[in-house]
Amino acid sequence: MDSRPGNAPEPLAPGRAPGSLSFSEGDTASASASASAQPGCEDQIIEFFLPAEQYRQLTEELERCDRFAGSRVRADYSYTAETLALRMPGPRHERVVRYFNYRLDYFIDGLDMIEDTVSLQDSGSGKCEYLSKDGKGLIERHPNISIINTKNPAWPVLVCEVADSQKTKDLHGLAREYIEQTKGNIRTVVTIDFDYPTGKRVYLIVWRASFGEDGRFKEVACGDVVEIRNRDGNKNPDPDAGVSLSLSDFGLTRGVDTSADNQVFTVSVDDLYTKLQIIERQIKQTKAARNDTIARWKAGAEV
Repeated sequence: MDSRPGNAPEPLAPGRAPGSLSFSEGDTASASASASAQPGCEDQIIEFFLPAEQYRQLTEELERCDRFAGSRVRADYSYTAETLALRMPGPRHERVVRYFNYRLDYFIDGLDMIEDTVSLQDSGSGKCEYLSKDGKGLIERHPNISIINTKNPAWPVLVCEVADSQKTKDLHGLAREYIEQTKGNIRTVVTIDFDYPTGKRVYLIVWRASFGEDGRFKEVACGDVVEIRNRDGNKNPDPDAGVSLSLSDFGLTRGVDTSADNQVFTVSVDDLYTKLQIIERQIKQTKAARNDTIARWKAGAEV
């Protein structure tokens, strides 16, 4: 997800009014906004200053007209900062999300016949709300991937965020925020970070909630750090490298035999690297074909 947690919005300039929200015949909304994106990256974040009441009006209207359905636009909202962030990820981000989501779904579907695991479900990019760090308002987020336990669906048990243009410190801050602000109800966060634009490095981190002997949430533990490829674009040479998630990472710790091989989610670095190479090659080919078509259209128009 390409939001910017922990970054307070800049103070309003003199004379700048809060975002004005209006719906016309075309059902459009407008507000003061600023856009941010890494140079040369198709991902984009647009942040609006939007008062909470107008945000409620916006969400009600979007639900009524089913706007954004099927699109790549997603949004986060801070009731404390009254900031709406629209996230418009590029094709690489979306295809990596789909691939990892597919692997998670395949794993969960294989657990259907196992007692106490049938409650796990993929909720896509469903809404996730929790208190802000200052305790004065709610933060509403839409993770790239979220897995819920239908027995306690208030929060996901596991979320995944892919960052293509987002700053690493913001991604890591978001991972900690998910776990800390839900007191460990979000048990696990998986982050996949493209080290753009400094190089071709891609790496994955598994963040986990840690609990004390009394069962209460204690802290966030930064666990497995798995490099998929380095800054030069070379694959991690370790043949055993990859990510593994046990059932406890999905919040299942009682009445389940967690030792069975089919109850451990695994994705190897080989699989991730190969899929990433395919995705990037296809995106490059598509872009080249599109540019060539446009160039020929322009040439024809000039003739």
